[in-house]
Amino acid sequence: MRLSISLLLGLSLYLLSGCAATKQTSQIKKPIYLKDVPSLTELEKMEEKRDRFYLQLLGHFSNRDYLKANPASKVPPQDGIYIQIFKDRVEEFWTYSEVFLSHYVEEPVVQRIERIRRVSRDTFLMDAFVLKTPQEYANEWKKSSPFKNLKSDDLIPAEGCSLYLVTTDEPNVYKTIPIGEEKITCFMPPVNIAGSIVKYVYLELTYSASKINVVRNLYNGDKEMVIGTPPGGVDFFRLDPSDDSYVDLSKMPISKDE
Repeated sequence: MRLSISLLLGLSLYLLSGCAATKQTSQIKKPIYLKDVPSLTELEKMEEKRDRFYLQLLGHFSNRDYLKANPASKVPPQDGIYIQIFKDRVEEFWTYSEVFLSHYVEEPVVQRIERIRRVSRDTFLMDAFVLKTPQEYANEWKKSSPFKNLKSDDLIPAEGCSLYLVTTDEPNVYKTIPIGEEKITCFMPPVNIAGSIVKYVYLELTYSASKINVVRNLYNGDKEMVIGTPPGGVDFFRLDPSDDSYVDLSKMPISKDE
């Protein structure tokens, strides 16, 4: 059967456009901190649940879209970088995260190391650690081998901060829950906030492929809340390095005056 000239031309143009798109995609250079992180589209196509769960924990996230949808919110604009570390520990999945105010990349407000282990088919245990000298490791995600020179006594278990990660009613969505009945157990180094000494933090995280929802409330020694996130938490959406507006943060510092 003969193909018409117009059909042949249409098919040729389709193939050429496909090749161009493939070439354009392959030329996208990911930042060093996203080199092993799949895109949202790739995550959503993953069929192996455990691998997808682990990889959903990694990436570059921002609350800027949340703030656009909630302009009256008093939450400051923030970004978070989440990377895998200690990759040789095959029975465990370790992550390092930094959260910082936008344009203040070199001054993270949160630095956390977490060890995640599978305890049953759909339940994982997340143990948190703090750094003895956190300022020494700020922006460790910019390095090709993060924590290569970590001192053995510089990684301290965070007291009372372990959480379970369990499945929810939504497919491939995981949420943290306290290990025991008491929710406010995570001790933090005392800090003065708005005239109150904060000693405890309550953290609730919900992970999906597209975002992390964060509930983070701070409490004094009597476990009275001093400050916290708005009801429902704050959404940090995954950023895509293929977007034209994406900024590679490993090539900063960013001027605070920008």
